[in-house]
Amino acid sequence: MPIINIEKINLFAEWNFDVINEYCGICKNHIMENSLCLENNKKLNAIAVGECNHCFHYNCINLWIKNKEICPLCNSKWKFRVENLQS
Repeated sequence: MPIINIEKINLFAEWNFDVINEYCGICKNHIMENSLCLENNKKLNAIAVGECNHCFHYNCINLWIKNKEICPLCNSKWKFRVENLQS
C-alpha cells in the first residue's frame, strides 16, 4: 500500500449562529464569505450580530450605521449584541 504525504491542506469550517439570516442583508454575500463592503481597503471577515438577531459582515454594518442607525432588515434601532462569556 503506497504512503501518501500531505504537504499542505486548507481547512474550512462553518457553523450556525443563533441568528435569523444566512446572507448579509447589505452586500448579499453569504455570511461566511468575504464582505463586499471594504472600509479603508481592509478585509475583515468578522460577523456582527444585532440585538434583533440579524447578522451582517462587520464592515457592511459599520458603513451602514454611519448613515442610518437602524437594522437594514427590520428597521429596529441597531445595537450590537453583546455576549457574556464566562470561563
